[in-house]
Amino acid sequence: MSNSDSADLAAARIGAIRPAAEQGDAQAQFELGHMTARGEGVIRDKAEGASWIRKAAEQGHVDAQFLLAGLYLMGDGVAQSAPEGVEWLEKAANQGHADAQYLLGLMREDGDGCDIDPADAVRWYSQAADQDHAGAQYRLAQLKEHGVGCEIDLTEAFK
Repeated sequence: MSNSDSADLAAARIGAIRPAAEQGDAQAQFELGHMTARGEGVIRDKAEGASWIRKAAEQGHVDAQFLLAGLYLMGDGVAQSAPEGVEWLEKAANQGHADAQYLLGLMREDGDGCDIDPADAVRWYSQAADQDHAGAQYRLAQLKEHGVGCEIDLTEAFK
């Protein structure tokens, strides 16, 4: 497939999802935002892309919430705001998004963008680990091995 064929397909996809996005469909808003931020089928516009992603996130679209959190944490298409990023990350994590849970664990452990809270890190890692998130399983084992944010539990750590 040539680059022009790929661009034509992306433009057609934008044309197909824009009406649904404008009518409030969260999945369409998420896709339109993602494509607009990357310049797929339209001129790249990170701010407009972030705006569509936010609309989807406000409707509870978990992947939009996770992506929007990253945009705020990095200041990509929106003004950088760690508190806003953490707020959206928590919304996604509370819906069971394993990567959001893992990232919140890292942030609570290191105090990156939020207060250090080892017990909360353990809580988030545990939730992600229960979903077979390998990174969360590894960090949780390390914390349990050293008793950070929890009691030392070598049996659990070696699991």
